[in-house]
Amino acid sequence: MLRTIIRNGFLSKKGAFFDKYSFRFLFFSLIFLLFFSMSCPAEKVDILLPGKEGDWEKTGSYLQEQFDAAGVTAEVIYSGDDAGKQKEDLLRLISEKPDLLLLAAADPADIEKAAEKAVRTGIPVIAFGRLLMSRRIPWCVTFDSRQAGEAQGQFLADLLDLDHTRDAGYRVEFLCGSRLPDGEPVREEKGGGRQETGLQDTDGQDMEGQPGDGRNEGGQICAGALEFLQPYMDEGLLTSLAADPERMQDLPEQECFLSLPELKERYAGESVLPDLILCADGQTALDTADWAKERYQGRKPPLITAVGLDAELAGALRSGDLTMTVFCPWKYEAAAAVDLTLALLSGEMISQDWVEHAGFPFECCLGNRFGSGDLQNDTLLLRPETVTGNNLEKILYLYKEDEPQTDPGF
Repeated sequence: MLRTIIRNGFLSKKGAFFDKYSFRFLFFSLIFLLFFSMSCPAEKVDILLPGKEGDWEKTGSYLQEQFDAAGVTAEVIYSGDDAGKQKEDLLRLISEKPDLLLLAAADPADIEKAAEKAVRTGIPVIAFGRLLMSRRIPWCVTFDSRQAGEAQGQFLADLLDLDHTRDAGYRVEFLCGSRLPDGEPVREEKGGGRQETGLQDTDGQDMEGQPGDGRNEGGQICAGALEFLQPYMDEGLLTSLAADPERMQDLPEQECFLSLPELKERYAGESVLPDLILCADGQTALDTADWAKERYQGRKPPLITAVGLDAELAGALRSGDLTMTVFCPWKYEAAAAVDLTLALLSGEMISQDWVEHAGFPFECCLGNRFGSGDLQNDTLLLRPETVTGNNLEKILYLYKEDEPQTDPGF
């Protein structure tokens, strides 16, 4: 039967739309297309990471595994935290013309021009982990820094039941890093900043640098917290020595936030001390907790919040020195970067609808790294996790590996 069909076509000659010659043509055409598709080279993605310290080596291994499973050729290149080497690697890769570049910058400011060159040559670039602020870079994947601050503010508002309180008078302050008044950091962040904060800082400099810098993630975190708590401040339920309306009228938003040395100086002669202190990074929160133990002798210490999760922060949550922290799991960011890469390689249109149907096991939205004034939506913004003493052990149990307190996943 099958031999008859192949010999004479699918239908009788009287009604055939495929005679034996047409069938042969179709058959050999299909063979040719199959051979051509098998001979096409696999899509190539080059991944540039700062180094192997902290969570970056785990990130690189995870990305390699995911792309291998998807049938995409991927190469992970570490710079050893050498911005100059990473730039040289990027310029070399441009000449090799990969299908896409996935970039976690050792120094975002230093590599932006090289990344722009890649885009001009037709190579898509996705920045993740550490933001590139150039408008020529088409895509970024990062945690939403303002939402990190918002999460701190919302936690405190819920804890103090501010929506149902009318006679509260809490003093709140916002700490944007441990910088000195002239912009020099008090001391370096541990672990290159990423492991400490979970956000896209550059060796602590963004968290501690001079306010007003567009890359100042600490300022963005504090701004998110202030924005969420502003209605309670307007009602008089919260007051702030630094972020009061009159002072804020004449200052850029990020300059309204204090460093720890500035906080100590401002409260040196104050009889009323802060009840709430929101910190934009982990080390500042730990230093603030040390100051509170000394300064608040015999009085109820402040509620202190942080950003990041490591062994010291976990210990401070257990002891009650810290009230909560905002945690940004590295694998969430890596998973979103993989899905975005595969979608772009396949020519999909990236929209909020795509994000909603991506099936991420975490909150994610399409946003804008340049602020609401720009119409472009070019950033996958991931919402950080809230960690307290109540859910800390559960989180550490979920992510247990060699270093469970710094190895988040899902």
